[in-house]
Amino acid sequence: MRSEVLRDGLLVALAIAAGSVNALSFLGLGQVFTGVMTGNLVLLGLALGHGGLAGLVRCLVALAGYLAGVALASRVVGAGPAPASGWSRRAGACLAVEAVGLAAVAAGWCLSGGHPRMLLEYVLVAVCAISLGTQAVAVRALAGTGISTTYLTSTLTALVTGVVSGTMAGGVRLRVALLVALTAGAALEALLLRVAPPVGPLLPLLMIVAALLAGAAGGGAAPVEATG
Repeated sequence: MRSEVLRDGLLVALAIAAGSVNALSFLGLGQVFTGVMTGNLVLLGLALGHGGLAGLVRCLVALAGYLAGVALASRVVGAGPAPASGWSRRAGACLAVEAVGLAAVAAGWCLSGGHPRMLLEYVLVAVCAISLGTQAVAVRALAGTGISTTYLTSTLTALVTGVVSGTMAGGVRLRVALLVALTAGAALEALLLRVAPPVGPLLPLLMIVAALLAGAAGGGAAPVEATG
């Protein structure tokens, strides 16, 4: 029971961070997502159709950064069969990489006075995307392949179809909590960027550091029960 509470708390904190980073990149870094690659592909298509070079470059940078983050974290977690779900040093290492990336984003943001432009903007987009790519892999190690904290369309679909069909075997509360947490993270970040722009990037960084410390102290997290 304790391991399940720890796992759920970690995942909620990561979802808040993911929502916050996506809001930061969309509102402060040129209207691009750094964790929702489906949305980025749509934005990429819009940029191609409208001839928006800057938007096109930002989308490509975000896509490349996210893929680089996934590749990097996959090397850390390991190849072959999926590792046993739960807290591990490898999952912690992935979150540590994300924390370093978000700290760099916060530093770059502050140096620009909260208004990064040109090359710095692209660099921050790339680092945000790398950070969320590493988080996506860390979550797979923590909770298995049925859970995500960065892209939740499949989570929403599984939740609704499972409830309607009566085949949801477990994890309903967690899935609802992740949807709420992602939304809350985006809302909180938007509020911070409006009332206190210089500290905007600190919200996701604090969430990741808290998750990293809690996971290391707790030592274990249970896998999420599969749904039908």
